Amino acid sequence: MKRLLAALALVGLVALAGCTGGVVDQNALDEQATYDWNSSADVSVNVTGGTYQSVTRLGNQSNVSLFGPGEFGGESAIPVSAVQYQYPNGTVVNASAVEVAERDDRTVIEAPRSGGKVAYRATVQSNRLFLPVTVNGSYAVTLPEGRDVSLPVIGRATPGDYEVDRTGDRVTLTWSNPDSQLITVEYYQERNLYIFAGLVGLLGLIAAAGMLYFRTQLRQLARRTGEIGPDDGRE
Repeated sequence: MKRLLAALALVGLVALAGCTGGVVDQNALDEQATYDWNSSADVSVNVTGGTYQSVTRLGNQSNVSLFGPGEFGGESAIPVSAVQYQYPNGTVVNASAVEVAERDDRTVIEAPRSGGKVAYRATVQSNRLFLPVTVNGSYAVTLPEGRDVSLPVIGRATPGDYEVDRTGDRVTLTWSNPDSQLITVEYYQERNLYIFAGLVGLLGLIAAAGMLYFRTQLRQLARRTGEIGPDDGRE
C-alpha cells in the first residue's frame, strides 16, 4: 500500500510540474528571425505555413499581453519565439534586452521602453489564427500563398469589419481598429475550394438520382394500382 501511495504521489508531482512548466522557453526566445519593420499597419502579421510573425507598434505602451483560447475555455498564454525589439531610432535588439514572462494566463513581452516596435513568432493551429488585440490601431494579416477566407462555409474572419486586398499572390485582411479582444482567421487552400465544389456537385447528383428513382417507383406503384382496379379480387 505504501508503495502504491508513493507511486501515486510521484505521478501527481509529475503532472503538477507539467501543468506549471509555463510557456516561456529562453532558447526559443533567442531564435533568429527576419522581420519586416516597415509595415504601415500598427500590427502587421505574416502567416507562413504553421507559424506567423507579428510586428507591433507600441505607441505609448511598453509591453504587449498575448493570449489565445484555452483548451477548456477562457484564455491561455501562448508560446512565442524569436522575440526582438526595435527602438524608435531603428536599432534592433534580441530577446536578451526584452523581458518575457507568463502572467495571469498571458504571455507578457516587456520592452526596454515605451514606443518602438516588438516582434515575435508564434504558431498557427490547423489553418486557424488567433491573434490577440494588444494595442489600439490598425491590424493587417497576410495569409500564406494560395489561402483565402471568402467562402463562409469553410473560411471566416472575425470581427467582420475588415477589408480584403488580393494584390499579388497573397490575401491580406485589414482591420482599421478591431473592437474585440481577439482576431480569429480561419482560412483554407484555394484548391480545397474546388474539392468542396466537386463534393457539393456529387451530392447534388446523388440527391437528384435518388429523387428520380423515388418518383419512378411512385409512378410504377400508381400504374399497378390502376391496373388492379377497385373491383379486382371480388367474387
